[in-house]
Amino acid sequence: MTTRRKVLMEIDLSETRAGAWTLGVLALLVALVVLGALGRTLTPHDGRVLTWSEWQVLKEERLYRRELGQLQQAVDALAAFYEAGEKDPIRGQYVASQVRRMLKDQQVAVLESRRQAVLQAANAVEKWSLGVLSDADVRTALERAARAAK
Repeated sequence: MTTRRKVLMEIDLSETRAGAWTLGVLALLVALVVLGALGRTLTPHDGRVLTWSEWQVLKEERLYRRELGQLQQAVDALAAFYEAGEKDPIRGQYVASQVRRMLKDQQVAVLESRRQAVLQAANAVEKWSLGVLSDADVRTALERAARAAK
């Protein structure tokens, strides 16, 4: 009768070279997974390789959409303050200053005329809250800004 013996093999990773090799392979795998995930989020939907100029255009388009959304949010905030009907100078100044700060940080040159319309609306809302400007003038400025922010 033949007996079978199990042979167990022990691998010692305590050696410096083997441990460094294992860590290197693990670091490489993690880097590949991270780069793959990053590439998936940054690559356009059609999956083509972009030239440098195409990449710059894509970045500008994303910035344009983000800044246009900010303009729309600013107009919404100004309109909400006006529609609340409270002529509170402190809140009016605060809302207008928030809009001005946001406008100052914007960069896309194509949106300059739209930014000016929103800035005029912010100034109008602030003056209205101080009692200096009429309702009709504020409504006109807000409507102009709303059309510009579309």
